[in-house]
Amino acid sequence: MHKIHLLEGHQSEYSILEKAQKSGYPRDVVMLSIGLAISLALFSQPQNSAVNNIQSLWLSEPKNTFEWTEEKALDWVTFSQMVDIQSSPIGELYGITDYSVGPNNYRLAYKFNLENGKWTSFDKDFQVKDIKFDIFGNYYLLDTKGRLYAKNSKTQIITNNIKDFEVSSKGLIYAISSVALESNDQTKLNTWIRGSSDKGNKEYSYQYILYSPKRYSKLVVKDETPIYVDENSTIIGYGNQCIKDITVGIDGSLWALSCKQNSEKTDFQLIKWEPVRGKWYEVTNSFGVKIAAYNEISISIVDSFGRIKYSTDKNRYENVRFSEDGQRPGLFADSLILNSTNIGYVQGLIKESHYVSKICYRAAAVDGFNAEKFHEGCDYQGPTLTILKSQRGRVAGAYTSASFTSQGQSSWDDKAFIFSPDLQVVLQIKQFSEAHKNDWYAGPSFGESKDLYASLDKSYYSQSDAGNSYQLPPGLTYGSSEAQAYLFGERFFELEEIEVYSLI
Repeated sequence: MHKIHLLEGHQSEYSILEKAQKSGYPRDVVMLSIGLAISLALFSQPQNSAVNNIQSLWLSEPKNTFEWTEEKALDWVTFSQMVDIQSSPIGELYGITDYSVGPNNYRLAYKFNLENGKWTSFDKDFQVKDIKFDIFGNYYLLDTKGRLYAKNSKTQIITNNIKDFEVSSKGLIYAISSVALESNDQTKLNTWIRGSSDKGNKEYSYQYILYSPKRYSKLVVKDETPIYVDENSTIIGYGNQCIKDITVGIDGSLWALSCKQNSEKTDFQLIKWEPVRGKWYEVTNSFGVKIAAYNEISISIVDSFGRIKYSTDKNRYENVRFSEDGQRPGLFADSLILNSTNIGYVQGLIKESHYVSKICYRAAAVDGFNAEKFHEGCDYQGPTLTILKSQRGRVAGAYTSASFTSQGQSSWDDKAFIFSPDLQVVLQIKQFSEAHKNDWYAGPSFGESKDLYASLDKSYYSQSDAGNSYQLPPGLTYGSSEAQAYLFGERFFELEEIEVYSLI
């Protein structure tokens, strides 16, 4: 196995020395630090045949028949203090190092040259926390202060306080803010924000959307669709797997590091999503802390010692160990109200516009019948679907694309509707009608005059008076006893459970 080494070092001897002398750090100690840093990166040149083999492998077209063998599929490569690695859509590798010289810390990016097998500096001064790419290979930088920069820029900051981000093939930026816990005029969550460095240009140079760290810890984009890891490190929609890191190849292959650790408890198990079976399987003897994928057969992984592994074997596998025996959950799969007889109907109402559901409020089983808990979990979360179950077992609910708030103002939404899986009917919002109220002291209330109202105070009844803001089926008249009993068999009813889901 050939070695791939650092070409330019972390910085030139003179630049490190100059910075250290300006800060008053002793020259002898600086020179010792330089020697240690350089000694970690051996400068022997790789054989051209080996480089060509790696280049051929790394840029090979994805093959759906390829999987990992039980033999050792990844080999270690020596490199100095690597902490992260990324792959661009055109097959370029970028590594990030993190090291200290005296009192100064440097987190710098390096690019791997596939033609000569060498690493070259991306920028000697820019402090990189993360680097991502769109489908054309344009880069987007996040610095160590959480500042996110525009396309191919090291100067134009588009937003601050970013914890993690991803870029779609169309250049749309999905980002998790490290400080924005709820949406307001200063920090708008779940809303596309546009901007341009050229105010006279009608074309926007960037678009980004922010998510709260209370709900998400990581994200990637697959087929123009975000995949989220929640605040508990659990991936949403792919087998409920505990995830430490995740990456998507240009071909849509999905890789991750699970929470399962090696015997030393330093690195995490490399796993791959198998879409046909809907399961994750473990790549044998492969553990690390960061990963990057180019395609189905080209994967790199960094371990806790700063070493790099990359795929070197294209043989098919015979025996693999699946990480867990879970199918990909659908919308509302964790619902305590919906069951096998009605969940398909409810999923069908929104599956064309939403693909991820996450519970933000569940009264009886988790949060209690409490309006404050409802607003704390569901305000400013974007589209939601509310499901009510009465003590008599009847089920109905409502969808709205407008966020709940606690501001006391009504929300208008021409996409809102009330539904009943029992009756398999949808009541569409009437034109110019109120979708739902936003009173801080009350639960979900749909329609101007309580077409559907969930009381979160057990001393009061919930009620349905359908037909004012939402359209009744032909033959029913608003205000009639038949219309008032239409959804739940009675106008006033007691709730057994209520679930509210935020939707993406």
